[in-house]
Amino acid sequence: MSKKADYSMDDESWTRRKEKVNQDLETNNRDAAMSGMINYLIQQGDAQPEMRKRFWASITNVYATVENSPLTPGQTLLPVGAQSIVDGLCGTFQDALIVAGASHPVFIEQVFRKHGKSGGGTYDNIESWASKQTDNLVAKPLRKAYSAHVKGDETVLRWDGEQNKKTGLLGITEPATEGEE
Repeated sequence: MSKKADYSMDDESWTRRKEKVNQDLETNNRDAAMSGMINYLIQQGDAQPEMRKRFWASITNVYATVENSPLTPGQTLLPVGAQSIVDGLCGTFQDALIVAGASHPVFIEQVFRKHGKSGGGTYDNIESWASKQTDNLVAKPLRKAYSAHVKGDETVLRWDGEQNKKTGLLGITEPATEGEE
């Protein structure tokens, strides 16, 4: 007896994805045909939870060739509030890197180098270097920590997607160590 494929998606995951796409449609003033198609697929996913993975696959295919796509393969989709926190932290961090890197031309002209897998050489400008570093040092670790939180993985750093409004600190939980219950 063959097992039937599971194309369902839980409400929380579906809502998080919808929020990301809806925010993009509102922010980037996408083509009317594209917006209509995506809205149709979202409506179908709302009506047929057992087929949501298929509708989501169609949405990601629509975005595959879109410039400035909010959907990056393999990237954890954060809830809108958590993404806003990440964006704010990334902006602050990137601005600081730009100021530091621009303090002397030797940094961008000779010191800051692309990884060999990226073709090597120097970056075109300080902003492209700062953007890459910000993604590697802030955005990716926070997405990974949020993903671990959602999965309940206590062996790695976890982030609940929240930021304390008074202190500005994130809801980060350190990995469990041996002997902890």
